[in-house]
Amino acid sequence: MGDKVAIIHRGCGIIIDILKDLLNQYEIKYEEYCLERKKISFRELMRINSRLYNSKIILCHPINTRLIPLLKILTLIKPRKIAYIVPPDPSHRMDNYISRVIIYYTRTILTLLRSLGTKVLFIFTTPYERIYSTPLIKGFRYVYIPTYMIRDTGIKEPLHSEKPVVTFFIGEREDFLLLSHTIRVLEELGFKPRIIVNITSDEYLGCLNDYRVICIRSSEYEQLIKYSTIIVAKTPSPETNNVIAQSIIHTKPVITTMEHGLALYYRDTGLIFVLERWSGETLANSILEVLNNIDFIKKKGLALVIHELKPDYGAKILASFLE
Repeated sequence: MGDKVAIIHRGCGIIIDILKDLLNQYEIKYEEYCLERKKISFRELMRINSRLYNSKIILCHPINTRLIPLLKILTLIKPRKIAYIVPPDPSHRMDNYISRVIIYYTRTILTLLRSLGTKVLFIFTTPYERIYSTPLIKGFRYVYIPTYMIRDTGIKEPLHSEKPVVTFFIGEREDFLLLSHTIRVLEELGFKPRIIVNITSDEYLGCLNDYRVICIRSSEYEQLIKYSTIIVAKTPSPETNNVIAQSIIHTKPVITTMEHGLALYYRDTGLIFVLERWSGETLANSILEVLNNIDFIKKKGLALVIHELKPDYGAKILASFLE
């Protein structure tokens, strides 16, 4: 690979696009290994091992069961440096015993790699992942690199509506069950908003078979957010954190979870509404509560001065680490 950096990633979405832009700014050459929806075979392991031996690696991967065998592979490769990006992911639950076990094994393997001479830098894109990883990063360096972007898009006229528009950003098939139940509860209460669903997952999820729901799949969603009344983002991911950032900038109320790190960061804006327990009833009640106070929320939002996070400092630290 020469002086090229290897980017190995799974479940990182928009983070990788922004990371590559940052590397290009610093004229850092790289090769990309995408592990989405596939397992590493023995033959591929040998190929990667021979190419990446004693190299510099940027690893972006949720802290889950798939991470452990990948880290074991890295002990064979013995890279000089690993910059490990912890992306937002629904498996990152602080109240989950399995998560704590995975964090323990992850720390054990990273400590072994460090004893073998590998330098390790943790990179976080939101505050939540930093808090979640507290037992993991003790004794390691870490830095924040915010990775959301503001981009214009093409979705305009079709979304004008006299009804309130509730836009759901859905990343898991189970979220459709929640949506269906929520629509049913809202109708029982006599409320029929326009429902828009934007699919954030690369996996084919289909759509809810319901004439009241409009499903789209677009990573260019600024105009969609502009024409929405309320945003709902339940499942954490790099894309839904980006959605929250865009929503705050356009003063749109967001119903979400604290597992979204940017919800944690912007919680004092008055635009973040956190649900701790998700069901059709609790979500429908939250939507109605926000709509009943929408004028006050808009007025408060218009008075906000939003400080956009910048990746510049973290990018400099990463570039220096990779030298």
